[in-house]
Formats: sequence, structure tokens, C-alpha cells
Amino acid sequence: LSSVELQHLKRPERWHGVNYGNRFVPEDWIKYPYDFFENVTDKGGPRSALWDLPPGKASKELMLTWLNQTIQESHFQQMQSMGVEVMRLPVGYWNFVTYENDEGPAVPKDFEHFKERLKNLHRIATPEDYKPYFDQIFSFASKYGVKVLLDLHGVPGSQNGEIHSGACMRDSGGQKVDFFQMKG
Repeated sequence: LSSVELQHLKRPERWHGVNYGNRFVPEDWIKYPYDFFENVTDKGGPRSALWDLPPGKASKELMLTWLNQTIQESHFQQMQSMGVEVMRLPVGYWNFVTYENDEGPAVPKDFEHFKERLKNLHRIATPEDYKPYFDQIFSFASKYGVKVLLDLHGVPGSQNGEIHSGACMRDSGGQKVDFFQMKG
């Protein structure tokens, strides 16, 4: 957009916002409306993360049921009544990306042991499965005058090895793995 096209826009003094997290990237410490990870027993790190869900129909059903139960029009009504203007929506790359032949993101040789668990993120559901939930959020937000800020919370390989990136990574010595640096 040109500066002429933007002239009519005024920068607000302050935006009132909320975080609409724990939907597309569930975290083990948030137990509302129930514990998403209650039945996860095979953890890849010290805490449960989305990559711990095994591939298969049960994980897809768990995720889609979770989205059905945690995305409610009443939330947006309440946001409007409280003067909320913008909501932050944490998402993962797997909500939008597919890999041919079930490849998954690139993983450095030293971290090959993470590759299968990282593939689990995009095996849970497809972008097409997630799309109706994004559509619903944007529809509710539009209806109640709330802007949506998409927050890429999980990038391929994890940006910090923590649960909010979909993976809780530790090296063989138990130390947190912060970031994969691919050599080009």
C-alpha cells in the first residue's frame, strides 16, 4: 500500500488485546477446558508437547475435538463486551504446510533422533483439516469487531525447543536444544 492509501488510517493510542492461545498449539500447563495431554505417555522431552501425539486417526480426532471445544462464539462476544480490539492467535507451521512423501522439516545430522517426532506435527491433521477452524475464528472475529494477529508460534525444527513450538527438545545429555542451525 502506498502512503496515500494509508493516510486515512489512524494509529490507535493503545490496542486492547487478548491471547487466544492453546488452540492450535496446546501447552501442557494449560488445563482448560481439560488436560489435552492427559493420555500422552511417550514424551520426547521432560514435558508433553504436540509432537508427542502418535500418528494416526486418534490424534487427529483428539485435535479436532479440542478445536471444536475450545473455539467458541461466546469467547468473541465476551471479547467485544470487554472492549478487546485485537487477539493474538498462536499457530504452528504444520497448520499451513504439508510435506511430500511424509518428509518433514530438515534436521541436522546431530539431531536425526528428532526427525520422526517432528513429522508427527504435520501428521496429526492436514492444513485442510485446520482450515474450517481458522475460518470460524476469522468469522467470529469479524462479526464482533476483533482483529486477528496470527503469531507463528512454531517453526520447522522448533525455534527454541519448548512446548509452545510443538516440541520439547533435549539432547542426549538432557540439555535443552534451542535451535537447529542448518548449514547451507
